[in-house]
Amino acid sequence: MSKATKLIRKLGVLIVGVPLFILGVILIPLPGPGLLVCFAALVLISMEFDQAKPHVHRIRKQMNKVVDISRTRAQKFSDKHDPASQAPDNDKSPKTTSTKKPTK
Repeated sequence: MSKATKLIRKLGVLIVGVPLFILGVILIPLPGPGLLVCFAALVLISMEFDQAKPHVHRIRKQMNKVVDISRTRAQKFSDKHDPASQAPDNDKSPKTTSTKKPTK
């Protein structure tokens, strides 16, 4: 690649990446994927700028930890609330009693 092409590519990544990152920061307190947008912008910027790569690696490690914790909690929740894993309790079955009046 020529120097002009590299410069144009860096400028393009910067022109798209920075506003995307700013949008992600704005979306953080609002409902929506603010952190994911910030991460996507950081990944885009790190393609051309080596200074962003350590931040991408650190955030990726943190995201993997969060995913692992979420999976563990979801598994515990499903094990606790899964009706198939619980034994049926016969004492809670409805009791039917006949209340017929004697006929004359």
